[in-house]
Amino acid sequence: MVNNVNAQDYIDKYYSKNARSLEIKDKGLKGELNLTDFANLEELYCSKNELSSLKLSNCPELKTVHCDTNKLVKIIIDRCPKISCFKVDNNLLDEYSIFDSLPTILTYLDIRDNSFEPDNLVFLSGFSELETLKLGRKRNNYLDNYKGSKTNAFGGSLEPLQNMNKLKELSIINTDINGGLKYLPTSLEKIRCGASTFSNYNCREICEQLKDYKLEENYYDLRSWRGNQSQEGIITAPQIAPAEESDVRNILIVGLTGSGKSTLANVLTSTNDFKEGDSSISVTENFQKSGIFEWKGKKYRVIDNVGFGDNSDLTLPDLLYTIGQAIRSAKGKINQVLFVFKDRFTDEQAKAFNLFKNFISQSRIVEFTTIVRTNFLKFDSDKECKEDQKNLLSSFDKSRDSERKEFVKMIKNCKFVHVNNPPLPMASSEVDDDISKKEREVEIGSSKRKRGRSREKLLNHLAENCCNIYKLEGWDSIYSRVIAHMKKRGEIEKELSDSKSEGNLTKEKQIQAKLEDSEKKFADEMSFRLGISPLTLETFIEVGLKNPQCCLIS
Repeated sequence: MVNNVNAQDYIDKYYSKNARSLEIKDKGLKGELNLTDFANLEELYCSKNELSSLKLSNCPELKTVHCDTNKLVKIIIDRCPKISCFKVDNNLLDEYSIFDSLPTILTYLDIRDNSFEPDNLVFLSGFSELETLKLGRKRNNYLDNYKGSKTNAFGGSLEPLQNMNKLKELSIINTDINGGLKYLPTSLEKIRCGASTFSNYNCREICEQLKDYKLEENYYDLRSWRGNQSQEGIITAPQIAPAEESDVRNILIVGLTGSGKSTLANVLTSTNDFKEGDSSISVTENFQKSGIFEWKGKKYRVIDNVGFGDNSDLTLPDLLYTIGQAIRSAKGKINQVLFVFKDRFTDEQAKAFNLFKNFISQSRIVEFTTIVRTNFLKFDSDKECKEDQKNLLSSFDKSRDSERKEFVKMIKNCKFVHVNNPPLPMASSEVDDDISKKEREVEIGSSKRKRGRSREKLLNHLAENCCNIYKLEGWDSIYSRVIAHMKKRGEIEKELSDSKSEGNLTKEKQIQAKLEDSEKKFADEMSFRLGISPLTLETFIEVGLKNPQCCLIS
């Protein structure tokens, strides 16, 4: 081995850009290495050198990267969509942005003994194809412990790994990971865990939980451990607190397109700020907020979210960004949910309600939900309203369909309010005669009176049932992550636009693949953060963009 060889000079001298494999392990190479436009490169082995930075750009066939045991402080990856093995342990890496550049098809990842600042494992949640994952340190870093700080000591729960259904090998030695064993996929039958002598890593708590299932040093039998655990559901506990008299009441309205969501918002606010429609096409296109109004000394303000009825071009980030704006404006706090529908319960409404409950990822939201039946002509009669409620439930109660059963189970715990908000006839510019004009005025007056009584009925209900605040946990961090993703997406879309202008079809396809990979990784991450399986989230997007509308009243 020859020491102190300039890495770039070495590659330029001995290898062409047509090389399929670069085997430059233990060559005494140092400095920066730029591998751009190696169109046929499939394997890179550059371990045991002194490389300080590595750039992998436009290597469309690259699958295997072994660059462990160097002095790498930075790795740039761009347009390398096939990387499946990434071994970078024993370096000086500290930038989490590297994980945004890796493709989601990754099956092997080793990032031990680097300089990442302590964080939870959410940054890994998008890599659902992983089979091998190695975290932490192979040995204790005494200097870190002496300073009272830790690098590469990833912490928190193992929950972000729950969608890695192919995972077979996991090492968390010398980390601060201290819980979440129950979330690990069943494909993982054993785990490597331990803490070096005299260290203070929190993974000792995992070892303590598994002490009766030890196989050999630092290896534990997860399969046997699972067999002795009770299968309890995962419940996220929301924060619930009493509402202050001066608080603005936040009411979330959910309903299918054409159910009267925007009409209800207008009735409650006594305005015409929200565009009404009775078709299956959404008329709410942008985030909208009204002024504050009062009822019996309590304050309300309507925040109308995008309608998802006919906006099929919305992507998941667009959807979350818009919802995030609305929820963020209400500071993540809800006093009551109004699920709006008209006529009969349908499978579509059951699906919308079930998906909504999953989407906001909170277990007790049903306790804060009111079913609002619109377009009910006899809404003034308590007897007729109770009879209608009974009939509505019985129409679904005997079903064997699991989704219908879940829907009925939930709404039985909800309160019901019947209203009637008939449309206001438009004033005609060409009235045929005085009789027609008078008939129209009578109809408008009748509709306004019905709306008024419906408003009074519903606001009285809200005044009695908005005594607590239901805090939606995690939405601030989700919204921040969405903003970061949309910024990144904008950068990639600019690259795509530039490549189209250049007429470079190959480059255009590579950037398009990069964009799609980024979107998939983001969707996987959100499925974890929102507590929804990827399939459920995919269904929500597919159904939600065609049907449900949401608005916030705060």
